[in-house]
Amino acid sequence: MFRHGWLRMLGAAVCASVLVGAVWLMAPATSTPSARAAAPLVSVSPPAGSVVALAAGAAGVEIELAGSDDAGSTIRVTASVEGDLAELCETTALADESWNCTLVDPPDFEGPATVSNGTDSSALAFGVLHAPTIDGDPGHPGVLTSTISSDTPTQTVGGGGHPGALLAVAFDDASGCSTTVDASGRWECVLAGVPAGAGPFRLVAAQAYAAAPGYPAASAPVQFVVDEVPFIPTPPPTPGPSPSPSATPSPSPSPTTTPSPSASPRATPSPEAATPATVSPSSAAEPSGDDQANETHELGGDDGTASGGAPAQRSAEAPPVRPGANGAPLETPLGDGSLLARSGDERGAAAQPVKAATAPPEGLAALPSLTELGSRSLGDHARAAVGALGVILLVLLPGGILESTLAANRARIRRSAPVRRLAQVFATRGARRTSVDEQPAAPEPNRHLTRRLGVAGTLIAGAAMGAAVVPGAFTGPAGLHLFIVFLAASAIVCLVPGFVALLFAGRPGTRAHGGFEAQLWLLPLTTLTVVASRLGGVAPGFVFGLVVGVTLAPGLSRSSTARALRAGVVACLVTGVGAWLLSGSLRDLAGAMSSVSADSVPPPTPLVALVGGAAAAADVLTVVATAALTGPVVSLLPLRFLDGHELRRALPRSWAACTLAAVTTFAFIVAPDRDAWDAVAGDLLRWALIAAAVTLLSLAIWAYFTFVPERPAPAHTGNSTPPSHSASRDTPEPVR
Repeated sequence: MFRHGWLRMLGAAVCASVLVGAVWLMAPATSTPSARAAAPLVSVSPPAGSVVALAAGAAGVEIELAGSDDAGSTIRVTASVEGDLAELCETTALADESWNCTLVDPPDFEGPATVSNGTDSSALAFGVLHAPTIDGDPGHPGVLTSTISSDTPTQTVGGGGHPGALLAVAFDDASGCSTTVDASGRWECVLAGVPAGAGPFRLVAAQAYAAAPGYPAASAPVQFVVDEVPFIPTPPPTPGPSPSPSATPSPSPSPTTTPSPSASPRATPSPEAATPATVSPSSAAEPSGDDQANETHELGGDDGTASGGAPAQRSAEAPPVRPGANGAPLETPLGDGSLLARSGDERGAAAQPVKAATAPPEGLAALPSLTELGSRSLGDHARAAVGALGVILLVLLPGGILESTLAANRARIRRSAPVRRLAQVFATRGARRTSVDEQPAAPEPNRHLTRRLGVAGTLIAGAAMGAAVVPGAFTGPAGLHLFIVFLAASAIVCLVPGFVALLFAGRPGTRAHGGFEAQLWLLPLTTLTVVASRLGGVAPGFVFGLVVGVTLAPGLSRSSTARALRAGVVACLVTGVGAWLLSGSLRDLAGAMSSVSADSVPPPTPLVALVGGAAAAADVLTVVATAALTGPVVSLLPLRFLDGHELRRALPRSWAACTLAAVTTFAFIVAPDRDAWDAVAGDLLRWALIAAAVTLLSLAIWAYFTFVPERPAPAHTGNSTPPSHSASRDTPEPVR
């Protein structure tokens, strides 16, 4: 089966696989609980990349963290606060291995927070930010008197905030200024004019981390008192006739309620782990007309100059409100939307306030982003490499051996007694089937149609089995979604590299490129891995088996075949990396559009459709990246009937480079990191037993076909039905 001395190398790899499996099986029984402890599993926490923005006056705020770890483990949550490591909370895992830790009035920290059990730790990518303050008049902290006049058209306001945070100051009509908090925690901003009207006005400051501008924390509103007719800068002339704004505010079409001076938005801890801290409802009437208009303010430069345009008409005392999730009016400080930049003619125009971005729609688990990979330490990368090596030795290498063994013995399998009896069951009663040599060759169009139908049917069957690897995949509408995702991803992963390989395999002056062929004999292997994953109840599960292959044109030289295979492998890796990068961008886009659609009641149908489409496309690309970056690791194994065998013989340097690239991308992108393996931390022994069972099964099948001779088939008689198979399948297997 194996040629050119690869049997010796394969034996060494198998011995290494068995050794690693034995060490893995013995480790849980011989090591102490503290030595076995993986990073604590966190099941309840703010969403990744979010910031819990605490409004002014918020006291007694609690942020709940929960998860599981070994019973008796001491769980500590720490974060970097102003350059020093601060302990946020500490707890002990209970007898049922659950733990709960609450952050009470946490300080500002940009994140991440570290959850440690003394042996290993995991990072939670969320932060906390309190609201800034605005300096008022001496003795009157909630009041600021205007000094703007025709002689002094600007006024400098200041206050306190988080060092380095982006800060915007805005009136009710969103005009104002923006700046950055300095290293001492102070900020100053220059107001160039006030809104139209006699006042008083509300002035609100909002700050956000530069890395998370979508999560602003808003200050308590300050009453901006105007003692004389304010100076309003003359807007630049605009071409064409346009109505000039009135000098006095128009009356509100509906009554409004002026909030109490002591009332201020408070941040309340959210009961859901997937949403940041929310703003509590305030007693204010539902406005209508222009009172609902509320412009977002542009973040300008660090010079504190104003970037607002002509103010929009609105009631002077009515606070901006918008309906909450349950339809009740919800008071929203301008800071909620003031940190979203606007440009061009949209400046100064009325717009609905935009809520802080929420977590993107639920979908398949996302692969680590490029930023996350860059933030990992050398130890994390080393652990990822070791984990990838373990997966390759315990899962991918046995799977490759099994695939190569089945491919090399397809003719023998078809001649076996069970397959012959199965063929007799499906044969038509009383119909005598002629042998292959007696059958006329099928017309070329029909043969192509049959092959295409076989490819389509195999992709559909493979997608159904692939979706079944997800627990509860077919218990509702989510099952159809998973099936469509796996079908689209399987088609992309199989067809894109295949077309590239066929393009490079074309001989000059001919159109004999080869074609696609359904690998039906691999579907049982796919079924085996899915069933093993589900019976073992492990997550992540495994789907193994290439269901669609490429048959190259006959007569190609060894170098031409190797170049075509190299092109297919490179195309597969490029497809996987591109899908990985694009899936992260689509998830961010879906999250941003989801936060925008949540502000509209009801949300616009096109936007909802875009959010769903972006999330579905991200799921498809996630599966594409996972499959496209895993497949080459198997196909490049130097085993007969795999691409690595032919590529290694003809182009050894290209094989080495492709193998290095495939293993590297698999280790750093696809191989689950230590946090992902926490999901099976309690059942790691069961997972190892399943991997060992698959390895032993693969070796047993290989040993059977290698050392057990084939039994002679019984003589054919007129009353028996010979097996039905094509002559091309009995010939030596073409290179895929």
